[in-house]
Amino acid sequence: IVGFGARHADTVALARRLELDGLVRFMPYQSRAVLSESLSSAHLHFVGLAKGLSGFIAYYGATGMLTSEGLRPPNVLVLMGLAAIGLTTIAASRAERRPLAGLWVAAIVVALPFLVWSIAHVSDAPCPPDHPPITSAYDCGVPGAPLVLATSGVVLIAAIVGAFVELRSLASGRRAAQLT
Repeated sequence: IVGFGARHADTVALARRLELDGLVRFMPYQSRAVLSESLSSAHLHFVGLAKGLSGFIAYYGATGMLTSEGLRPPNVLVLMGLAAIGLTTIAASRAERRPLAGLWVAAIVVALPFLVWSIAHVSDAPCPPDHPPITSAYDCGVPGAPLVLATSGVVLIAAIVGAFVELRSLASGRRAAQLT
């Protein structure tokens, strides 16, 4: 594993806990001069993200789904972002022994920008089929803006409630541990 990113200490601890000493090597950052050698010698490539950043991948990719023709099917970037959210949630829940650890932050990161975007566009007149090009003289909105508003609002509320419930249970667990 090359580099010393934000999760380096966690990764080293995980490798020790899984007894992977002979199978995993940790190496310092490699310069661009040897980048091709570094990339070609690995059996696996992994880009680690700080908690919650996978939600930004899904949001960034999903903006391409919002077109004047309506909502398009998810693209590869959206699917990768959702997979990253799922894998991050699974990893965090297994590591922290909480079933939904990490999901709330990712859901908030995805839902909040969509909520803000849809609030700004929900009153736009939807673009009719075969509309003229959008210019300063002619403008129309994404037909799915009300659906995006409703969905992102529900997801955001559920994520805030879930995060609150989880934080509350963590706080009560710490208090119980302090009393014993």
